[in-house]
Amino acid sequence: MALGATPDDAPASTAAIETQRAQHLADRANRAYGSGEYKTAVQLYSVLLQLQPNDARVFYNRANSYSKLDEFDRALADYTAAVARAPEFAPALVNRGSLYFRAKRFDEALSDYDAAAKIRPDDRFIAYNRGLILAQQGRLKEANQAFDRVLEVSSTYAPAYAEKGFLSLQQGDSDKARTQFETALKYQPANARAEAGLKRLDDKTAADRLSREVVHTKLVADLIRNIDETCFANGEDARAFGRAVEAAPWRGQPTMTSAGLKTWTGKTSFGKARLVLAQSVEQLGRTVCSITIEGITPHLFQDFRAAFNEHTETAATKTVAVETADRADSGHLEYWTPHHDGCDVHAVILNSAKDNRLTVRMTHGNRRPTEM
Repeated sequence: MALGATPDDAPASTAAIETQRAQHLADRANRAYGSGEYKTAVQLYSVLLQLQPNDARVFYNRANSYSKLDEFDRALADYTAAVARAPEFAPALVNRGSLYFRAKRFDEALSDYDAAAKIRPDDRFIAYNRGLILAQQGRLKEANQAFDRVLEVSSTYAPAYAEKGFLSLQQGDSDKARTQFETALKYQPANARAEAGLKRLDDKTAADRLSREVVHTKLVADLIRNIDETCFANGEDARAFGRAVEAAPWRGQPTMTSAGLKTWTGKTSFGKARLVLAQSVEQLGRTVCSITIEGITPHLFQDFRAAFNEHTETAATKTVAVETADRADSGHLEYWTPHHDGCDVHAVILNSAKDNRLTVRMTHGNRRPTEM
């Protein structure tokens, strides 16, 4: 110390000067980052690292700047440098995990989020992103548990409900998915993921309805064609009937249950079926043909009934009774159809919702009642 100098007059130490310079650089770099001047921020943080080469936060801040510039490799290197200097620095783990996630490196992303979750077990952002990663890996149960953890911490966090909705969709539970999407919108009315989920559900419902209608239309058309080719067109000619059966989906030799009664089993487009031809011994020329099908749902029967009505109308058929029933769960319709001179076909349709069975019985050789 110079003669006569006092402590207050002593020049500042080199360490103090370096500290002031570092603080000045840090302030300028942070302002540049906050203003969106990321290249300037990178330059200033780089100078700062020359003064503070072991400061994890400076590496972290420069990594954030590189990330904003989409310089993935440099950002990753800086986050890794930050974690190496401060293993418990959760923000660096989270941001590095986010980079891995963007690069679809899901195992590495999950490892970082797992480590961050141990440091901050009540951080809903960390739990939420763990759920997203697990969902991407197809680990649906664990993903659901991660989103449940989010909701334990914050019960009104809409994004977690939306993601749980998509998990429910993947597991085939549309009702639960709809409830979860609606809950997300309750807490965040403009949540885009929940809106997209509800739209997907509505589109799926419409597609399922259209698909069902197309399938049912084909099933009904196939069954009516089967009835036409067997019971109606050939029901009074045993040989012609046999040829028609061979061309239809009935296989094997018929079972002869009694004189003049032959039974085939097979499968129609509706389901398992039995085809029976009965030839009257007492009344020559009179035959009864019936098709009985198991597994008919009420909706399929409604489709069949409407199509059969339309089909018989084109054949100049008159309906005698429509849906007269002994029980509320049965359907009973009757038709008279001209077949050829001297022969009208009496058709009876019986449907029981109780055992999901439909029977179409056609009797040849009858004459239409005169009062009709």
